[in-house]
Amino acid sequence: ALSGALCLGLSGPAAAQTPAPVGQVAFLVAYFEVAPASAAKTAALLRQYRTDALKEDGALDVLILQQQDRSTHFALHETWRSQAALDAHVMSAATKAFRASLEALRITPYDERQLHPLTDSLRSKAVPATARVVLTHADASPVNREKAEMLLKTVTTPSRAEAGSARYDVGQQNMPLNHFTMLEIWSDQRAFESHQVTPHTREFRREFGPLSGALYDERVYTVIK
Repeated sequence: ALSGALCLGLSGPAAAQTPAPVGQVAFLVAYFEVAPASAAKTAALLRQYRTDALKEDGALDVLILQQQDRSTHFALHETWRSQAALDAHVMSAATKAFRASLEALRITPYDERQLHPLTDSLRSKAVPATARVVLTHADASPVNREKAEMLLKTVTTPSRAEAGSARYDVGQQNMPLNHFTMLEIWSDQRAFESHQVTPHTREFRREFGPLSGALYDERVYTVIK
């Protein structure tokens, strides 16, 4: 399973700090890989896609990401004001044109997930170029879904309180509901590594492991400006 996630208003409207009610916003996360010779062209295509998307009604954040140490692996994390706004975006001419252009560059399927917030969604402040963005796909077995939801909610509060935390959101996939995406934005590599060894992170992973229905898939990205 791919990491799902979720995102950030680096290029969108001024980022507010007021939590959005659970279920109000909608997330889109997508993953794909391109041929090595196409990495630079893909980054340019994604920048144009972001520019076009942010002009649409209901666009809050569009984050374009390149996997750390794997320059041919890209991800998108978008936040929309509502599911209706996301639905309109997916059907827009600009989105269709983007996907058609990407078709010639990618060498893996275009893996897209739509999610809703499991926790209140906090839009982040401006993020420095040194930021590390983490997308984690956490897949619980169906019978353990409610336990997984509780654990994901519990780990969010102390993670947000850590030094260097710019954003920590959990999205629940619209279908199936036992798939989740954790979106973490850390100020730099040191802040990310510090989070990895905190007691609450270790406890969460210890308790989530037995509930998991697939590989716990964590990927670290840098932001494409």
